[in-house]
Amino acid sequence: MKHQNNSEQLSQLSPQLIIKDVYSIIDSRIQYIEYQAHCRLRNSIKNSVQVSTAKTAMGSNSDTSTMLANNFDQMLSFVSGLETPLKLLQILKTWLREDNLALIMSLLYNNTYLKYSEDHLEQMLKEERVEILA
Repeated sequence: MKHQNNSEQLSQLSPQLIIKDVYSIIDSRIQYIEYQAHCRLRNSIKNSVQVSTAKTAMGSNSDTSTMLANNFDQMLSFVSGLETPLKLLQILKTWLREDNLALIMSLLYNNTYLKYSEDHLEQMLKEERVEILA
């Protein structure tokens, strides 16, 4: 069997196939973040119900309310922390084109995109597009 080197193999791949794969990578990261949020919400509700049931049985309603509020606040903090990565991934997905494919792939590598704000990331992708068109 004859083996090809990486550059020969890459030259045989169409940009559209690579774009499709990068879309899949972005989508899987989005799904994973959504899964984390879902699990955290489910666990938060489960723990709240268990503690609420136990405290109510002991007759301690005011402690239960405080604990439930704290649990809810922690869950909201966690979910709001996922908002930025989701937005950044959506920006990458929206701007994914053949002309900025290399940039987006490098941003996805080691989660480099997380170092940028939404505005800065979008500006980088717009500038890459403008430079290609010029």
